[in-house]
Amino acid sequence: MSGQYFRKIWVVVVLIGLLVLYVTLDSRLVTGDDAYTSVGRSLEEFVEAYKLVNRGYFKNVKPGELSTAAIEGMLEELDPYTRFFDRKAYEQLTIETTGKFGGLGITISKRGGIVPVVLSVFESTPADTAGLIVGDRISKVEGIPTSGKTLQEVVDVLRGKPGAKVQITIDRPGRIEPFMKSIIRARVSVPSVQLLGEVEPGIGYISMSGRHGSRFSENSGSELENAIKKIKARDIGGLILDLRGNPGGLLEQAVAVADKFLEPNRLVVSTRG
Repeated sequence: MSGQYFRKIWVVVVLIGLLVLYVTLDSRLVTGDDAYTSVGRSLEEFVEAYKLVNRGYFKNVKPGELSTAAIEGMLEELDPYTRFFDRKAYEQLTIETTGKFGGLGITISKRGGIVPVVLSVFESTPADTAGLIVGDRISKVEGIPTSGKTLQEVVDVLRGKPGAKVQITIDRPGRIEPFMKSIIRARVSVPSVQLLGEVEPGIGYISMSGRHGSRFSENSGSELENAIKKIKARDIGGLILDLRGNPGGLLEQAVAVADKFLEPNRLVVSTRG
């Protein structure tokens, strides 16, 4: 008798549970509270608007650019720190945060000229081995003039798969005729610390300036620590750390750099999610 009684109680509990679940789901469907239904309806609206713009706008539009703009517009509703990266932008972000890429080992600029000029050559890179020097003007890449291209377009051509060859034409000050160089790309690591020395006796100098391509990448802290050790070996009385134009980078590495100049257990920065 008691067994039948408990079975009846259990059946009643299960029926009540199913009824509550049904009522909850039904109310969500009626009121539009169901998340999947809401998302599905929003996607249908977006796809319909996307098709209408592609078919009916008074001039031709590029579907890829249109979808990217739609994604960026959506993210603008969130906060200033949420960003969308396409494949190319994500590759650039990876290069900036790791400091590694397939290329020649130079930094270039088009400021004040119509063709890119070599600003620095990293030691022991393909560009260094090939004899490129600061001030070289890159007039052609693979036989195509660089004068009509943006700096990023030139950089994209110079970078590539390690082991692949690229031919550049150099116009070097002091030489009458331009000359060509065939350089094999390699895996290049961009150091955070570009220069170190003394600006005057007893005053050390370490450059992490953006003018030389520096940023806070994954090895910035250790690179700066090694540079400080070398500078201290010269028995200096003061140190200049040049951060002019440094665009930033990894937060933890920026903290590691600041930590080299602060007392132990000092708060550098805090984050709040």
